[in-house]
Amino acid sequence: MADLPTTLQSLAHMAGAVGIALAVEYDRTGLWVFVTPCGIGLIILLISWLSHCRYEGACYPRKRTWLLCLLPGVISVCVGVIIFTILQTDDNYKYVHSTWHISVALSVLFLLPERRETKGDFTITVYC
Repeated sequence: MADLPTTLQSLAHMAGAVGIALAVEYDRTGLWVFVTPCGIGLIILLISWLSHCRYEGACYPRKRTWLLCLLPGVISVCVGVIIFTILQTDDNYKYVHSTWHISVALSVLFLLPERRETKGDFTITVYC
């Protein structure tokens, strides 16, 4: 969603995946293992959007994207973090952990960037 150059985007994806894998090996159930990459990603996203707003002179992303993609995605993430941190115990681990995975998967579904399809001379942008 940050619309970074391809090389920087690939580097961020690999660094994030390796960093999360190492952090999970160090502490599987730690909250900071998940909060830190999310915070770094959010900072990168906000910087990218602010630069878009500055260069285009208009708010980025549009209201439709905020309402149909970002709001449900952020709500799903918050529900997942609350479930992960507050409700999980040793007795209900397998149920709550599965629910947490479902919540995170839904958030990824909503927060995926828009898809651009090129057909002939036209570019079609598909949202959510």
